[in-house]
Amino acid sequence: MVALPDTGGDIYRQHQHVWKAMHGDFRHGREFVYSMLSPHLALVRSTRLSRGVTSVLPEHSMKATLVTAAQTPDGLRRLDREEARGMVASLLHRHGIMAARIEISSQRMATGCKVDRVTGRRHVIAVPVSDVIFDARVHQPALAQLAWRDGIGRGKRFGFGMLQKV
Repeated sequence: MVALPDTGGDIYRQHQHVWKAMHGDFRHGREFVYSMLSPHLALVRSTRLSRGVTSVLPEHSMKATLVTAAQTPDGLRRLDREEARGMVASLLHRHGIMAARIEISSQRMATGCKVDRVTGRRHVIAVPVSDVIFDARVHQPALAQLAWRDGIGRGKRFGFGMLQKV
């Protein structure tokens, strides 16, 4: 776990603090996945910091916060709950997990502000996300293990996509 200073819920600032905390061991790209447990606490998973082998159980209730959006010519479009359920089922299936009872517990826009180091311009980041709870059954263990280790979907650098057991 990584404790963070006040970020005001800004996903970009959270991302910067988690990356800074992990940077000592991770100079060659993202070799970890994280999820925000609260505005001041991030849960981080990494094989480098693991105390042993962890695996996904064959059947288990799980949760994740996932980016639930479709790409359009105008940018991202938030998916409604039914579209999000279908997207989540498809995403999990591609990662070796069959999902039943997919529940979208909440949907929101996660936001942040990136300041360009060269120009000083502010870039608003707005990502539609859904908190998802589901019953998982592993049908391809190797793919499911990679999903557990690396996360799934988009937005992992902002703390989305980390699978967690309920």
